[in-house]
Amino acid sequence: MEDPVPKPKVIIIGAGIAGLTLSLLLAKHHIPSLIFEARPQSHTQGGTLALAPNALRVLDHCGVYEQIRAL
Repeated sequence: MEDPVPKPKVIIIGAGIAGLTLSLLLAKHHIPSLIFEARPQSHTQGGTLALAPNALRVLDHCGVYEQIRAL
């Protein structure tokens, strides 16, 4: 019997902007991934995030740039 939960083909270390973006891109191509993050919880307080033009192009390619820009 086939396992209904796909086994990850890619393991991503770090749930920062790069790791989460990579996971999103892989999912769009039906490539399962698993993210490992050292911190037990996400931050609950705000902070500053600066994205370079190349990062913005990647987010646009992912289809999430406009949503992030609206924040």
